[in-house]
Amino acid sequence: MMPLRALNLTEAQKTAIHQIFDSHKETLQPKVQAAGEARKAVGDALTQPGTTEAQLKALHDAAAAAQFEVLKEGRAIFLQVDPLLTPEQRAKAQELKAKFHKHMDGLRDFVFGH
Repeated sequence: MMPLRALNLTEAQKTAIHQIFDSHKETLQPKVQAAGEARKAVGDALTQPGTTEAQLKALHDAAAAAQFEVLKEGRAIFLQVDPLLTPEQRAKAQELKAKFHKHMDGLRDFVFGH
């Protein structure tokens, strides 16, 4: 999601966005939990010498599908929140997103030596 705290939201925007997040809480939370469990299953299988490539692939596919459900729910939230923002707030959100990606690229370069 976007860094909402940095966007100087009005009280009306904060209230509306809080309601949007609340309306998705019951559907998002189990999806996030399922995705976490699926990722854990992949991680556990990686350290089991008896895990076959086919089993690992099946677990990976399940984890990817679960993560995609989280992604879809996040997009649904974004599509409801975005129209509430002013053009200036959208521009600020894009600026912050670009800074975040640049930071993450630098971190990857540091970790992996590129």
